[in-house]
Amino acid sequence: MSSESDYYAGLISGADIQTGSRYFEAGTYLVQIDEVKIFKNRKRQPRACVECTILKSNNPVLGVSSSVSWIVSLDSDSGPSTIKTWIAKVFETPQREITHEAVQRIIPTEDSGATSPAVGLHCLVNAYEKPTKAGGIFTKCEWKRMIDGRDVLPDFTPAPPRTARPVEESKEDEGWDSLKEDEDIAEFVHRSQHNQIPPKGMRGNSSPY
Repeated sequence: MSSESDYYAGLISGADIQTGSRYFEAGTYLVQIDEVKIFKNRKRQPRACVECTILKSNNPVLGVSSSVSWIVSLDSDSGPSTIKTWIAKVFETPQREITHEAVQRIIPTEDSGATSPAVGLHCLVNAYEKPTKAGGIFTKCEWKRMIDGRDVLPDFTPAPPRTARPVEESKEDEGWDSLKEDEDIAEFVHRSQHNQIPPKGMRGNSSPY
């Protein structure tokens, strides 16, 4: 083969596979949690990430089987509180039981090799837009654990079309919810591809407490 062909083959074989994961947009979703990790982006900023697969949706832009990511900045004022609230809602547990050890089990660091007990759980996510003090708009997500046979699902009739939203966000508000930093999702999803996720039948059966 020519040296030119060898050169391009090297570029392609050494590149990362592109992923289709996106952030939540305004809407109501039933999701399955696929991965939960703490990682650092290229700026070495700490982020907590929850990767999900959409099972039901009223947003036609993010339909069934779409991959979606929720990323929270842990170095913002509200970030740690946002994650603690997420734990309380997903595991239906009081604040006093969210101990240091429980948090480590539920949201392991990416280099730990551990699988979160949240993997495989089904949750209802209500995402809505909220203005920032800087004049932009960001998407806030409210989570609720959903258990088959116990909880009644809402109506997933598609919501009316929306106009395009601004993507500007203030540093003050970024800890509340998804950051509009594509590199965060790209880094996390790429790393997740190298971690083994247990079969569906094995997911979500263990309690962190």
